[in-house]
Amino acid sequence: MIRENIIKYFSDRDCITLVRPIDSEEDLKSLNNIPFNKLKSDFKTEFLKLKSKVFEDSNPKVFNGKKLNGPTLVNLLNEFIKSINQGAVPNINNVYK
Repeated sequence: MIRENIIKYFSDRDCITLVRPIDSEEDLKSLNNIPFNKLKSDFKTEFLKLKSKVFEDSNPKVFNGKKLNGPTLVNLLNEFIKSINQGAVPNINNVYK
């Protein structure tokens, strides 16, 4: 059922892999504090390609006639993850109001 819903609501999918942004394990733990220009060159290049792809190719997700904005989509995904981790089947109608 989860697979069917992912396919239903996210029919257009793409996967992109990125190299590890930095070698140091310690720095990796606090990656959000590392300036972008200090990350690996390969990572930066691929990240910028991914960013362009997302902004150029993505259409807003719509549910019940409402567009999902970034924070709403993040909340929705977090609730899905929480449900799955608790052994429940996520229900978009209970999460998105």
